[in-house]
Amino acid sequence: LPGHGAVYEDNKCVLPDSDNLGNLFYDCDCPGASHSDPWSPGDDDPEHECGVRFAGNQYFTKDANATVSCSDPSEAWKDWRAHNEPDATLEALPTDDELLDWARAVLRAL
Repeated sequence: LPGHGAVYEDNKCVLPDSDNLGNLFYDCDCPGASHSDPWSPGDDDPEHECGVRFAGNQYFTKDANATVSCSDPSEAWKDWRAHNEPDATLEALPTDDELLDWARAVLRAL
């Protein structure tokens, strides 16, 4: 229901073996107008369509490149970002030491 969905905010998403962010969304429907159609310009506000909001997430892929392959053709990450999560970042994979530092910081905060 609109207004009762999930918020994915300020996360780090590390994809070592893929550059397809479309794999992050169940059946590529959120943000989206239906269970099979990804969101596109001109559709209703995706937050009101499926109740999922993305904000401030960091995405990491092997070469700091990504697509959102929910349908054919794939949507460029920069286009998806512009419509769904303008404050998201896309970077190259972190080092093992960076991953461990992130884990230590989370554990210290508990």
